[in-house]
Amino acid sequence: LTFGKGFGVNGGAIVCDSAEFLRSIRELGSPYIYTNPCGPAEIAGCIAAIDIVDSPEGIEKLKTLQNRITQFRNGINEIGIPTIDPVDNMPSHPVVPLIIGDAEKTHQIVKECMYFLLW
Repeated sequence: LTFGKGFGVNGGAIVCDSAEFLRSIRELGSPYIYTNPCGPAEIAGCIAAIDIVDSPEGIEKLKTLQNRITQFRNGINEIGIPTIDPVDNMPSHPVVPLIIGDAEKTHQIVKECMYFLLW
């Protein structure tokens, strides 16, 4: 598991109950994936994030996030840009893949997003 995207901190960890599996990952995996251990401050940040998510405030923030994701999906679909739908009634992920279908149109959209500081 990694903490970089999930918690906005640096590093990663391997969680398993097999010393042999762990050794195999370290020896055969990409040499740079697991070379950056988490420091105490990063772990404290992860614990604080979990505490917030598990609180009533965090639950409310997650509801707000889901509402914003739905609002974004609906708005982007209304202007004619299809998205990839969530799978099997799972909650929408904050990353909403857009299907542009044309390289030049994609490039123009990226430029506009950068212009409006959305990138």
